[in-house]
Amino acid sequence: MLKPDMTYAEVVATIGCEGVLVIASPMKTYQWTAKGPVGSYLRVTFSFAGQMVGSAGFLPL
Repeated sequence: MLKPDMTYAEVVATIGCEGVLVIASPMKTYQWTAKGPVGSYLRVTFSFAGQMVGSAGFLPL
């Protein structure tokens, strides 16, 4: 589960790969950027206090 105060390393460990991850929630947009393998794509959800508040697309640079 991703959280807004996670470090980059924690985000990578959570989603299992590196790339560009943008999370849009009703309150704020969070973004992490890194290098990733070409062709990778991953969908993740953003939860806060147990409630799903948004989703994110993951694409490599």
